Amino acid sequence: MVYTNFEDDIQGVHDVTAVYQSPTMDLAQYRKKIELYIKDHQDQLTIQKLKRNKPITQADLDVLDGLLLDASGMSDVEAYRHQILQEKPLGAFIRQLVGLDLNAAKEAFSSFLDDGIYNAEQINFVNQVIDHLVHNGVLEMAQIFEPPFTDYHGESAYGFFDEGKVVELFGVIRKVNANANVVADEPMMA
Repeated sequence: MVYTNFEDDIQGVHDVTAVYQSPTMDLAQYRKKIELYIKDHQDQLTIQKLKRNKPITQADLDVLDGLLLDASGMSDVEAYRHQILQEKPLGAFIRQLVGLDLNAAKEAFSSFLDDGIYNAEQINFVNQVIDHLVHNGVLEMAQIFEPPFTDYHGESAYGFFDEGKVVELFGVIRKVNANANVVADEPMMA
């Protein structure tokens, strides 16, 4: 038989909650907390709207913003917006993290594709745009003129489509990007 007689010595009590609210905490850790929260709460209504390319309202964003601020553990709202969101609109920030649902992306481009007869290269280009949106959530117009969109033709969309179709295609991309931001309130009718 073995008998033990351990005695714990308390050397002090330290409050560690201040560490999580300290401005010196690594901002990457705050951002990681937010990203994990978003990925774990993809069933939240506003996140679902963003992922499915549905219009959002300011009220949707206000609710989500409050949840994310609480999840971050930061007490300074301005620091949260500057450091976590990095001055991006909240909707675009979320969309970039969760991407765009594949079916929503295909639906957004369905009328464009239904309006014409396209060859394999043209369809491949549109699928490349859809794939980018699925993985990155938004597509800045300048990115269309950079690789991988210029890999098959140096003129990007202009190498595959005529001017009218390019304008139409860019319009679809702008609309998808716009759904990551607040819908402007329509003027009330008197």
